[in-house]
Amino acid sequence: MMTVPSPILRFATALLLLATPAVADASFQLTEFLAVNASGVQDSDGDHTDWIELHNTTNEQLNLIGWYLSDDPDNPLKWKAPSFKVAADGHRILLASGKANKNSIFQVDVHANFTLGRTGGYLSLSDPDGTLVQEISYPEQHADVSYGIDDAFYRPSPGAVNKNRFEGVVADTKFSIDRGFLSEAVEVEITTETEGARILYTVNGETPSEGTLFAGATGQVYEGPIRIENTTTLRAAAFKDGHLASNTDTHTYIFPEQVVRQVANPEGFPDKWVNYPADYGMDPRVVDDPAYRDELVEGLSSIPTMSIVMATDDLFGAEKGIW
Repeated sequence: MMTVPSPILRFATALLLLATPAVADASFQLTEFLAVNASGVQDSDGDHTDWIELHNTTNEQLNLIGWYLSDDPDNPLKWKAPSFKVAADGHRILLASGKANKNSIFQVDVHANFTLGRTGGYLSLSDPDGTLVQEISYPEQHADVSYGIDDAFYRPSPGAVNKNRFEGVVADTKFSIDRGFLSEAVEVEITTETEGARILYTVNGETPSEGTLFAGATGQVYEGPIRIENTTTLRAAAFKDGHLASNTDTHTYIFPEQVVRQVANPEGFPDKWVNYPADYGMDPRVVDDPAYRDELVEGLSSIPTMSIVMATDDLFGAEKGIW
């Protein structure tokens, strides 16, 4: 069984700074990192890799060769930096991609041999003598939100001084009816604990967004309960001026009676799977067979089911699609 929400995903971007004191006598300091890079910095392979920013705190150009980064508190010397220069009072981005074998004297990118944790983790900086300079135990991270040193929110600034501070984070949205199977229409209420926040929602799979300089807003302003009477992917996020938006919550409501009649070729999905014609519907020879038709809905409702909401290319794309 497969449900087919519309595939477009957009990402809002913001910056959260590290809640770890700077080390005053260190010539290099960690200033920010990004552990869930969905749409920002790309490496030479075109991948959106995790990244770490270092700051040369001195008034002279320095070489980072021999300094260490690690994501393991039991192995602070996990990755040793190759030779590259950082300007006086300058910033340098290192890629926490796990592609350390790509480093060479001709390589523009500098890759560490580890990646950063989406659900939280550890990051440290040690000098060439192996002395620990900084260490950070960080919480769960969010798409296109980096983490820095003064426990404040900022718009992302890889390679530059942080500015444009946010006042806080909008509280998560809550749905009055949980995702799952339905047999009749329902009215779903959406709330957030942040006073004065605006809720945007979509029912076609798109990610709610207030828009950017380059793209308009996505979604409708929530003004009251939303009636769900067909198989629907309901997504919502909350926004407030001067604040970092909440994450996007997604609930899929499935009507098994509709699933058995789902169309074979929904709009926006590939019409072929490699060399075979695509077919997203249930076989009418089974659906209409007297031996099965009276048990289909109960059967669909009883089996373990997962709803996947993602960009179409991420699922069916020829280059990286998991299908």
